Formats: sequence, C-alpha cells, structure tokens
Amino acid sequence: MTNWWHDSEALGDGDRALIERAVELDLANGVPHPDVAEARRVATAELIDLFGANAVRHSWLGPEWSSDLDVHLDALPPRGDLLERDWLPLDDLLARLGRRTDGRWAIRHDGRVVGAADLTTESRPDPASGILDRASQANVRSVLELRALQRDGGQLGDTWGVRACARLERRLGGDELPMRDARPSDAAEKRARAAKATVGRVRRGPGMRLAVSGVDGAGKSTLLDTFVRELELASVPHGRLWARPGYDLGALDAAAVGVKRLLGKQPEPGVRAMGADDTAAPPSRSGKAAVAWRQVVLGEYLAKVRRREAMIDGLVVFDRYDIDAEATLGFAYGLDASWLGSLLRRSLARPDVHVWLEIEAAVAAARKPDDPMGQQAIADQIERYGRLLPDYPGIDRFDATRPVGDLVADVWSKLLDAATQASS
Repeated sequence: MTNWWHDSEALGDGDRALIERAVELDLANGVPHPDVAEARRVATAELIDLFGANAVRHSWLGPEWSSDLDVHLDALPPRGDLLERDWLPLDDLLARLGRRTDGRWAIRHDGRVVGAADLTTESRPDPASGILDRASQANVRSVLELRALQRDGGQLGDTWGVRACARLERRLGGDELPMRDARPSDAAEKRARAAKATVGRVRRGPGMRLAVSGVDGAGKSTLLDTFVRELELASVPHGRLWARPGYDLGALDAAAVGVKRLLGKQPEPGVRAMGADDTAAPPSRSGKAAVAWRQVVLGEYLAKVRRREAMIDGLVVFDRYDIDAEATLGFAYGLDASWLGSLLRRSLARPDVHVWLEIEAAVAAARKPDDPMGQQAIADQIERYGRLLPDYPGIDRFDATRPVGDLVADVWSKLLDAATQASS
C-alpha cells in the first residue's frame, strides 16, 4: 500500500526516501499515520471554511504534519458559535494537566474529533522562525521542514538544533542540511532550548483521571481505543493504564507457576481458571497458601497501579480500576472481605470521571466468543458489580450497547465538565 506522503507535493523524491529509511530504522516518530493525516486534512478544511485560508497556519510541509493548527484572527468568534459547531473547549482540561493555553479547541466533525486549533488575535510569526524553534526536537518532521525551508531560500544558521537535525538526516541517508562540527556551547544551547520549550507549561498540573470499568466484553477497550485516538488528535497529553489483580506479575508469575506445578495444580492465574469454569476450585481460593497469595496479589496490584500512574504526565486513562479490582479479587480469589473496597478506595486516587459500562452477560459473551471467560462467569461478575456499585459513589452508568461514537462523546462531555468545575 502506498503511504499518503508519496503523493505529497511538498516532498521530493529524496524526502520520500528519507522517510522510508526512517520507517525501516523505527525512527519515523514525526511522520503522521495515514488516518491521522486524513483527520488533519478534514480539520484544516473545516477551519478554512469557517475563517478563510489566510487565517490558518500549519506546517511548511502541509496540514498533515501539524499536531495543532494556528488560526490568526482580527477578533475571536463568540464561544457559543464554536460550541454550536460541536467543537470542544480544551483550555480548562489542559490547565489541569499543566499546560497553559488560551483559545485551544478540539475540532469535531461528524461527531468525532479530527484535530486541534489555537485561535488567537496575535499576528502571524515568521514561518522560518517556527521551523527553527521546532528543529531542537531533531525528529523526521523537523529534518524535512528544514530541507524544505532551505530549498525555498531560507537561512538555517548555525545552531544546535540545525546540527542535531543534520546528524539525524545523515543517519537516514540524506545530505542536504549543512553538517557542521559541534561547538563547545552546544550543551548550553540545548539546555536553553529545553528551558524555552517549557514556557507556557508548568512541571506537572494537578492532573485528571478517567476510569472505565465493566466486565469482559462490555466494550472498555473499544471505547478507549477510540477515545485515546481522539485525545491524540486533540493534542491532549495522556497515558493509558491497564492493570488487573493476578495478571502481569513479572517475577512473581514465574515463582507462582513453579509452585503450582510442583503441587500439581493449574499454572494459569485464578481469574482464568474461574473464567473457564466458575465452579472450579483453584489453589488461589482455599487453604493457608491462598490467604498469603491473595495478599501478595493485592499488594502487587496496588503498587503497580501507583507506580505506572506516577510515570504519566497528562490525563491518566484507566482501563479497569478499583471496583474492577474488587470484583476480580472476589470472583477469582475468593477475597470478599468487607475491608477490601475501603482499602482500594483509600489507596487509589479518586477518578475525576468514572464510567461503568452496563451490559447483559449474554451480549458480553457474544462479543468475545473466543475469550476464556464464559457467559456464566460474566453473569456472576455482573451480579457482583451490582452489589459493589453503591459503595463507589460518583460512577456514571453507560449503556454499553450504544454506538461507540455516542459513548465517546459522553466521555468527552463528562471530562470537560469535570475540568471546568475543578478550575472554577
């Protein structure tokens, strides 16, 4: 299949060869995916239709390369007009995530987010200066933009960023950018550029958390796949986190499997054994060893969630959270202690938005016919969730059989409302 950039008029044959080499070396971090490129074209067309081509500023290479589009206007449009177009205001959300913006909107077209725009009354900057500022990132986009700028007669100068891009270009087989020797001041210039890049941003904001819960087959991953893609198109920093008690235990997994085999027991996690046959009695559910193992699984789960969340600078998106952990520990490990839910809620930060996908067991099972989790096991867990939900205030119930696009739109609405309330 031919990639979209093969037909880009802004690129020459040498540029295309450079991108192909970057793909081979897994260095194409600045090259948009075809779906992203198409979405950005749609966003640009919407902006041009509304404000005119002269108001819209994007990458030297074309709108496909711009993670957010700048729109320079004599006067900002009324907020209500943009809301009527189904656009989403992002300033409050980004402020909670430590990004200072003024006039950032997510452009929504036919019910889906296709890009981001910064609306401003400031005058257009010199295009070359924007390219040179981005050159410090030394990715494929910056290399291509510098090459295009130079071909159009622009002066690149002798800076750390240009030299870094030239080194990357040589690695990819190109030789258009001037290759100069490193200077003693390179390290200092790199630090200065890094400091400049943090202007308009604090180190970390108060943060926000979104959690989506539900049984296997409810559609959590499908919903979040779409939502996370829209976060990326809207240039909202985020990280997705999945964790389930008893899964992905690392070294503990190997030790547990060895002990189970030594005892002649099933080696897979208890949740898998119970999912295939909820009348099974895996060793994780009975005996003194089970009591100790439950504590290990619980402690490992809490430590893993907190550790992974600490690594995310942006919106934390949980695929399963505390109520799911309590349901799993009760179903698969027989841990139905009254203190468990209280411990989970105290140990894990409260989500700003928490959604539970409500679904019937037969429908959930039919969605994943090859999944080891059987219909009766799913039904048992749904019944367990029903008992637990009153203990988790603030969870919104979503009908999991609704179209994914509608569910995603509702998640956006809940998230932006929460961000506005938190910022007021």
